[in-house]
Amino acid sequence: MEAQALCHGRRALAAAAVPALCRKRLDGACPGHEVSHMHKTPALPVAASLAALLALGACNNKPTTVIAKEDDPQAEQLKNAKPVAPPPMIQASRTYRCKDNSLLYADFYTNNTVSVRTRKEGGTPTVLTAADGKPPYTAPGYSVSANSESISFTAPGKGAQPCDTK
Repeated sequence: MEAQALCHGRRALAAAAVPALCRKRLDGACPGHEVSHMHKTPALPVAASLAALLALGACNNKPTTVIAKEDDPQAEQLKNAKPVAPPPMIQASRTYRCKDNSLLYADFYTNNTVSVRTRKEGGTPTVLTAADGKPPYTAPGYSVSANSESISFTAPGKGAQPCDTK
């Protein structure tokens, strides 16, 4: 009974006075065999791992042979096809303020076209083309005079008006 009282911390005595059955396992006063079982690997997980390894080892270990054959039915057509041209690059993107205080967003491309829109996001762009690669850029009802900081812009329902990037 007195040993149980000592184990529960009711009295503080030196470790030598406390019987071995109530000492804590890692207090430094315990013999080596009390701690040694903490370093042992449990048998069940080791046995399960070994069984899984043996089961996988019994699988078919024959080498896989890969045979290359023509699977692409369009291989001949693609071989004889013309090269595809890359999309045009943007030369300049400009935002213009026009005389009627409206905004015009224009993207000038390397294939002699310009895409104009009146909204920054969304909206349907109108593509205008420069004949023979020289301005003005035109489309039915639309016109942009040049790829510069100051332009003349014409749109359906609006007359020609000056627009500037500054």
